[in-house]
Amino acid sequence: MTFSRFAFLERYIPLLGSKSTVNISVSAYMTANKASDACKLVNLYIYSLSQDKQFSELLVDENAQKESLVSDSWFEKLDPGVQSEISHFVAKIREYIIANTVNIGIPLCLVMFKELQDSVGEAIYSSLPKTGSRVVQHLELNSESGTGKPKFVIKSPEASADLKTENGIVASSDSSSSDAIIAEFEEYQQARMMQGKEYFGHVYGKVADKLLNNIHSFHPDMDYIVLANGYGDGFARETLVSKIELELAAVASLTVLNTPVQLFSHIRGAKLVGAPKNILDATIALSRELFLLL
Repeated sequence: MTFSRFAFLERYIPLLGSKSTVNISVSAYMTANKASDACKLVNLYIYSLSQDKQFSELLVDENAQKESLVSDSWFEKLDPGVQSEISHFVAKIREYIIANTVNIGIPLCLVMFKELQDSVGEAIYSSLPKTGSRVVQHLELNSESGTGKPKFVIKSPEASADLKTENGIVASSDSSSSDAIIAEFEEYQQARMMQGKEYFGHVYGKVADKLLNNIHSFHPDMDYIVLANGYGDGFARETLVSKIELELAAVASLTVLNTPVQLFSHIRGAKLVGAPKNILDATIALSRELFLLL
């Protein structure tokens, strides 16, 4: 048997479980710009869902990994229940990626999205949800005006009427209607920030205001960006991933990034949302070992 580079992960499975081990590792790998490794791990896990062989066995045996090929034809032959389980898992991985934009930025997340889409194949990726928690209509070109400007429909956090915008600017011949839609859009933006503030407060507890004041002191717009773009759009969205899972993913990313102050904050945040200390310790140890082995 030829041992694989993923073999070390087997030691974390008894405590974290197979699925959480993959989720945490994916966050660490994508942070290190190793989307290919992250997606190979994803494919090993989803392949194990259809086989008698345990995921831990696939992790350590490189020869077995070469036989673990995920493809459209393979997926389409599976039992519908297994297909559903695989689709749900990949949908969660997709949510981990978008949440990680908060810590690692859009470029690395786009690289990871593309790698995931290519590696799992069209059959699996097309089975994932088509509607997001923020935008409910696919981005499309406005061919009617011939401007080539994108138009989209935004879902309000309060589930009010959808707001149609064109590049963020409402186009309407009725000025009163336009004013009303603009007001609704501004209300949506405010709600988006408040969602982020609520989540931020839940994670950081009594030190939340102090942290926000520190962030504001760096730049007068920075607290808004953190709350609206980061926590509002990243962490506070309705998602398949729990607060504990989101915080563990953040801890994994920040461990790889080697940003001690931010890591300390998210360790504290993970504890506040209910992550056990032994799970946190294992998350940090796994992420450090993974990074050292790259």
